[in-house]
Amino acid sequence: MLGYALGLLLTLLLVQKVVRRFGLSNETGRKIVHVLSGAAVLTTPLFFHSATPLIVLSLLYVGINAWSIRTGAFSAVNAVDRPSLGTVLYPLAFALLLLLFWDRYTLVWTTAFAIMAFADAAAGIAGQKAGPKSKMPLPWDKKTWRGTATMLMTSTAITAAGLLVFSGEHDLTLLQAAGLAVSIGVVSAAAEALSWRGSDNLSVPFFSALLLFTGVYLDQAMSLIYGTGLALLVGIAAYRAQALDLSGSLAAFLSGTLIFGLGGWVYSVPVLVFFITSSLLSHLPFEKKNGQHGGKSSGARRTAVQVISNGGIATLMVPIALFWPHPMVFLIYLSALAAATADTWATEIGQRYGRTPRSIITGEFVTERASGGVTPIGLSAALLGAGAVAFVGILTYNLTFDEQLSLRAIFFVIVAGYIGQLIDSLLGATLQFRGRCPVCAEDVEVREHCGRSTERVDGLPWLGNDAINLLCTLSGALFPLAMRFGLGIQL
Repeated sequence: MLGYALGLLLTLLLVQKVVRRFGLSNETGRKIVHVLSGAAVLTTPLFFHSATPLIVLSLLYVGINAWSIRTGAFSAVNAVDRPSLGTVLYPLAFALLLLLFWDRYTLVWTTAFAIMAFADAAAGIAGQKAGPKSKMPLPWDKKTWRGTATMLMTSTAITAAGLLVFSGEHDLTLLQAAGLAVSIGVVSAAAEALSWRGSDNLSVPFFSALLLFTGVYLDQAMSLIYGTGLALLVGIAAYRAQALDLSGSLAAFLSGTLIFGLGGWVYSVPVLVFFITSSLLSHLPFEKKNGQHGGKSSGARRTAVQVISNGGIATLMVPIALFWPHPMVFLIYLSALAAATADTWATEIGQRYGRTPRSIITGEFVTERASGGVTPIGLSAALLGAGAVAFVGILTYNLTFDEQLSLRAIFFVIVAGYIGQLIDSLLGATLQFRGRCPVCAEDVEVREHCGRSTERVDGLPWLGNDAINLLCTLSGALFPLAMRFGLGIQL
């Protein structure tokens, strides 16, 4: 173990010297380390019979790399032109892969790590050589269509090679293996494109390992292939309908792949109810108010952050259910989804057909789009939205499994969703960030307006609308747990 650690450290020092000697970019230095360390890691089964020393070594390098970022050491692999935590997440991902898959699933951890080490490096190199026309319209890290296409092709090839090398560990047909390889390639490319400050060093191996394990060892290869295809269609449709921007479409695709591919139709039907109804409601015309002409909403496309804040909690329940298929996990999933649906229906219908909203705290009239404002028709719509998801979800579950959920589970999911929506309004009226634009002097609820940072007037600096949406769905998700383990109520 000591020799291995010293070897990796010498590799870092050597790359540092090479980058400075030949005037290479810091990003190129990072990719060199990516490839060399990846090649070294893939040889570890030849020298180690236990994952423990490798996990310890990986965590040691998590600390070393975090220190180097803070102090500026090893600048050749911590690119200053693009702040990144990738060098910290890289060994952390390796440690997690070893912890989960070392003993029996060599195919999974070696293939997932190879994708991260080699495909990600290839995508970075291809992206650097791409012209400005190849730039993707994403709000954070610079990504290119050329780099993403390279990531897709190399990830697919690496997955196919892994399935071929470890063919004795699975009985997939050639068609299934090819379909699974393409699915993992597309998902890896989406995760890499959506990365923020090196987060792809964690998200790419997570998605690829989870999908490979599920497809090979849980016999869900065809479900994953179909699920990935359906998620891709949903993401493209949402983008073309201008419901989501590119980042939002990528996030919806990754979330949909987990839900459709791992959860099956039991988890898919409720989220489709949420997605389809929310999209339809957002395109309804506004009624005439105060002499104004009606029309359709001109709201901005939703971003990845908004997709995650509304659906992240529910999506997280799907891989958990894969390893712990308990009805409570499904109820948590459904309750989080009910809260998101209740909030969306209340907003879309309340703003269109409700009267002037009142503050949920004081009862005083507030402006049309002020957070914390409610209307009777909006509150009624929230109840109906939560009810639609609850009814469809429980019905689908009971038609699928022998173990039945009682009808009162519908009631508790509705209550969970409604409570989540009320908490959203309460937080919006009390603690949400409010600022004043220094250019137009308008009071707003965003941190930037007219191209300038807004000056905080009230509320918590970190509690914006996206954070409140996340807390809304989290509140809904926690309600079944509170009923079951807090009050002892059987759901």
